[in-house]
Amino acid sequence: MTHHNTGAGSSATVPAIISRRAVLTGAFALATATKAATPSDRLLDAIAAYRAGAEAFTAIKERDWPLYGGEQVVIAETYGRPLNALEEWNRPAETSQGALEALRFAHEESLAFQSAPTVVAMVAAALAYFEREEA
Repeated sequence: MTHHNTGAGSSATVPAIISRRAVLTGAFALATATKAATPSDRLLDAIAAYRAGAEAFTAIKERDWPLYGGEQVVIAETYGRPLNALEEWNRPAETSQGALEALRFAHEESLAFQSAPTVVAMVAAALAYFEREEA
């Protein structure tokens, strides 16, 4: 699928932004593929949807954002909704795998966004314990 830029003086054809439906469909397919091995866990599904959206976001070069309506549109169409779901999460994980993945995600986010050193250290300690137990 392509997006035709109809701006003044432009006849460029660019790849269409990945749609929210495609991101979520891809994340759903990933989640469905793992369901055979593990019980359903909505938290795992939400984290998978966010990661698929983040991957789609990074696949679009910053210089191309204006072609798709700007940075906020690109965010909204890739990882925005899954991120909102995670930020508003208020239920416990449904499986130990979901709890472990939530810790992994929290640790990654803590490192990426420079959380307080104590938060990073404590999440890392809990994650290491559960990963050792999982192995």
